[in-house]
Amino acid sequence: MGGRRMERTRWLAVGLAAALAAPGVLAGNGGGNGGGNGGGKGGGGGGDPEPAADPRVVYSEHDGTQWTIRVCNADGSSPSVVLAVDGTYGSTNPDPSWSPDRTEIVFRARDASGTALFVVGSDGTGLTKIVSGSLTEVYDPTWSPGPAPDGDHKIAFAASPDGRHGQVYVCNPDGSELVNVTGDLGRSDFSPAWSPDATRIAAGTSTQFVLPRGVRVYTLSAAGTTVSADSGTDVTPGTALDGAQLHGIDWSPSGDLLVTEVRDEQDDLHADLWTLDLADGTAIRLTATAGNDERDPAWSPDGSQVVFLYVGTKKEAKRTGLYTVDATGASRTGLGIANGRSPDWR
Repeated sequence: MGGRRMERTRWLAVGLAAALAAPGVLAGNGGGNGGGNGGGKGGGGGGDPEPAADPRVVYSEHDGTQWTIRVCNADGSSPSVVLAVDGTYGSTNPDPSWSPDRTEIVFRARDASGTALFVVGSDGTGLTKIVSGSLTEVYDPTWSPGPAPDGDHKIAFAASPDGRHGQVYVCNPDGSELVNVTGDLGRSDFSPAWSPDATRIAAGTSTQFVLPRGVRVYTLSAAGTTVSADSGTDVTPGTALDGAQLHGIDWSPSGDLLVTEVRDEQDDLHADLWTLDLADGTAIRLTATAGNDERDPAWSPDGSQVVFLYVGTKKEAKRTGLYTVDATGASRTGLGIANGRSPDWR
């Protein structure tokens, strides 16, 4: 889940250089960053894992020196560090995403060859690299809420092997069965989001090498690892979001809504949050703060709220941080986490 996109915003312009295999680069709050746990307790197929009680938010945070992965209660209380990335070795926003049972976290970080994917236990133990940096850059990792059509849980992410053309990949939580599911469709796709039943993936999409200008929903094959050109449906044409620059996308637990951040055509650094009803195309703006940004949206487990990053400018800069807003946009609540980024709520 969680709000996510290929192009990092201005406050994420951090140097990308590191070899995470070097000693001391990663440190969890429980140690044990060696052996690993095979890449995911939810990854072996079968039924859905039991949802975790007392939903929590996982997010990334940068303190000016290093990125950390942190978790907190839904109201922002009791924040704690899961994993720290030593800024001495360079850093990149981890962009974390919960496993369905909230026992593990998938995130991105640098290795010697590029940006790689890792899985770590929610207690900071069992760190495992599941996808190497050979794809050059990876973005927007997100864990399927249930098994894909082949019966296995999956992790979806976007990558741009050529540095500009986005493609969606899926793999098992241990990194096996890695497949490029959209590379041959003649589109550029970013910000994948799973449907609640894990049979479909929504992605910001474009037919050219530009930022996404729409959303396309792809249906996974029975094998759970491929899509075809005729499996996709464009869901933004004819709506208020037709032709808009779209970024982080998340699919509501009820299956009927997408939430996305939409860039202002006159001010590319400004974004608001919108929802899109997949049944009738109704688009509703959840936030409208002139000159300020709302980004990285992710649904609450019950679909009643969205957690997001608010980036204030000028006089509003002191209000920057993580917030929640209800699904109608009627109210907003700060979580008291000023440096949080890329939240995911499960």
